[in-house]
Amino acid sequence: MPNYSCLNEDGDLTEYQVCKACGKCRKHALGNSFTKLVTYNRTAHPNLTSDMYDATTDATGMLVSRIRELAANR
Repeated sequence: MPNYSCLNEDGDLTEYQVCKACGKCRKHALGNSFTKLVTYNRTAHPNLTSDMYDATTDATGMLVSRIRELAANR
């Protein structure tokens, strides 16, 4: 699995994560929730969810329907 952390000059991990949609580094302290990231994605990339569902469906066929089925059974 790729690492989406931003690295400092020495190549060490920082408290920033890379936005997969645009490549910007966004602050995310370890141990915190992803509320800031979700809010950022909703405002900066409003079509991200539908684009990801479309990409998943195209690539895997039944994966999205299986995820929805599992989520509905929770």
